[in-house]
Amino acid sequence: MLMRSDGTYTFGMTDRNTRDIYISNMIHGNFYDRVLCHELCHAFCLSYNLTMDIQTEEIVADFLATYGREVFALADELIRGIVGMAM
Repeated sequence: MLMRSDGTYTFGMTDRNTRDIYISNMIHGNFYDRVLCHELCHAFCLSYNLTMDIQTEEIVADFLATYGREVFALADELIRGIVGMAM
């Protein structure tokens, strides 16, 4: 399932027909986390019926996979600070 139509391999893919995610068992650690987040972005687009051209979806998935945890960690930190100030 990880072979593309051009004969090259990828580390992960989301099958739009079956809605299954496939990830290579050859990757580990932070890279596995990044590939999983990237593919989950595709899955969420399918689940929420968000349609965009594949090039844009790839950019969004790469951004989320690369920076998503940092963005949400900062948001959590800011919210904790705001809630703490309100008390």
